[in-house]
Amino acid sequence: MDYDSENVDSYDEYIKPYNHAARNINGKLKLALENALDIRKFEIGLYWKRAGYFWIFISAVFVAYYQVITDCGLPAEKRDRFALVLSALGVFLSCCWFCVNKASKYWQENWEKHVDLLEDDVMGPLYKTTLQYENNNPCSILSADTFSVSKVNQLLSFVTILVWVYIFVDELLAIFDYAVPNKQYVPVICIALIVFLCMLFSKCKSAKINGGAHFSIRRRKRTSA
Repeated sequence: MDYDSENVDSYDEYIKPYNHAARNINGKLKLALENALDIRKFEIGLYWKRAGYFWIFISAVFVAYYQVITDCGLPAEKRDRFALVLSALGVFLSCCWFCVNKASKYWQENWEKHVDLLEDDVMGPLYKTTLQYENNNPCSILSADTFSVSKVNQLLSFVTILVWVYIFVDELLAIFDYAVPNKQYVPVICIALIVFLCMLFSKCKSAKINGGAHFSIRRRKRTSA
């Protein structure tokens, strides 16, 4: 079975398959909205499970790194080598976490857009209707505000990348400053880290979604049986 794709740039184009697919279009739209809400809820749950998953691994690497640099029983050469490997692993895991956060945000926004398009004709603009405070003081520590929890998490993951990059560079410079023998493993670790990061950012991306108020949906179409 082959599939083609088309761009959907308006509500009329978005709703067209529902008109052709069912006599009872309202029932079809209701079912589509229920599924969009369920999948959106599922994606939000997965988002925080993935965040916890990466926090466990990154925290474990932090602890292992601290144990290595404070272990006076290890020879200096091994201590520096292990510290460099662990810091490189920290950079890679943090970049993976950052990319997973962006991917999770993409799918969450994807299903939220479906809800935005479907809800008006089924139950009314519930998700589009948000609370607005009058004279809300943004400096008040007790008042609510419209921060994006997922964007805060993305920022946290990006800061974690910067911290691990600093540790990695610091360990790399320390190795050359102290003239540790058998430094052949240093370029190997650096090259491996660069290759892994290039693969992560170039090969592990899914299709883009346009942000902001303007959007375009890409829909697959079955072309042959």
